[in-house]
Amino acid sequence: MARRQVIMDNQIIVGSPEFVGWEEFTQENVDFSANTWVHLGSSAFERFEELHRAEQIKVATHLAVAAGVVTDELDHLIHLVRLVPRSSAKFNIIDRGDRNVEETTFPVTAMDESVCKVVVHVERILSTGDESYNGVHQFFEQADGFKPQRPGQHWLPIPKNQRDEMGRANPRNLAWHLIVAADCLRANVVVTDNVDVMWSLLGHKTTGARMVLDLSDVTFQPGGLTLGADLRDLAAVLLERQGRILVSSVDAHDSMSVLVGDELSEVLVLTEGAGQSELQQVASNLRPLVNLGKETKLLVAGHDYKFLGELVSLLRGVPRLTLTFDQWTTQTRHDIDVSDDLLNDANVILCEFASHNAIWYSWHKRSGQRLIVHFHGYELFQSWIHDINVSNVDQFVFVSEFYRQRVVDELGWPAERTTVVPT
Repeated sequence: MARRQVIMDNQIIVGSPEFVGWEEFTQENVDFSANTWVHLGSSAFERFEELHRAEQIKVATHLAVAAGVVTDELDHLIHLVRLVPRSSAKFNIIDRGDRNVEETTFPVTAMDESVCKVVVHVERILSTGDESYNGVHQFFEQADGFKPQRPGQHWLPIPKNQRDEMGRANPRNLAWHLIVAADCLRANVVVTDNVDVMWSLLGHKTTGARMVLDLSDVTFQPGGLTLGADLRDLAAVLLERQGRILVSSVDAHDSMSVLVGDELSEVLVLTEGAGQSELQQVASNLRPLVNLGKETKLLVAGHDYKFLGELVSLLRGVPRLTLTFDQWTTQTRHDIDVSDDLLNDANVILCEFASHNAIWYSWHKRSGQRLIVHFHGYELFQSWIHDINVSNVDQFVFVSEFYRQRVVDELGWPAERTTVVPT
């Protein structure tokens, strides 16, 4: 008879045939939710190996829909990862010692959106206070000596023809696997201690993850930093992409500040260590304002952006968001051809001030585009406020409840399309 072990909100489906019917693994209609961990035990794996390769790939792909898949043997883990390398981040191994399946409490938590996910590629084993999963996933290049003790420790399926004579992976291929893992896990941050790998990671501009270079293990001498590469250019790109460089001592921070220059020193993060908890904190600090599900182009239009400085800085750090600007020369003058071209390419339009820019865009907005108008207050007393095509504006944002209520009462604008964001 099939049995399930349920811990709080997280389901652990025990994978030995005597506990769970084999059909649960092979039927596609079984719902493996984002909070479900599947244990594929040794006896179940024997049944799995009896399948043809195409069927194995089908089953492994289906299992990878779950939050994670736990195996008992390293060979089993490697086999699964080789079948579906794009899902390598979902396959784990736990050393249960002498405990049997019924006595095992799997130390895992749900992979919900409140947990920042971090993809890590560093040579050392990350320190952790316990065995529980906390959103940090460490990836190892070599199978030899790979002895994972908890969920979140993974082997990278990089074939021999993509490695050098020492068995080290090509930085470009390694970066590709890390990006795939980050996308699979919806990770917030990717960490590496390899400068070449970091350059390759930065070449992947479509990922929503922030990049962090971990130099916490770099040694220092009286003459300064003992690195063979000039990091100034790398620091500039990282800062532009909202990434960071980790250092673990004041001396390291001072030496790196001299190396990259004062104007780039913001990229440096001084941390007492670089274990799982520290990386989680870095990921939380770097978490973007919003996570967009797709590439989005935001067009900001107006003659005066003095109140948008902080917002623009925040928006520049949102992954998958591209900002463009339609700069009007005055409240009433603009290049219509330029505005029309920019409008054609936009998904969302933000009009700063409910002025003539809002009038023009409210009458020219295309189907499928979203128009937001930022209303400051003085506009209420201008005659042209009545020329805005209110029915074509998706959201009016006011600087105070006072002006929002006056506009709703005096102009009759729909209250359900108004909101207040105080300045």
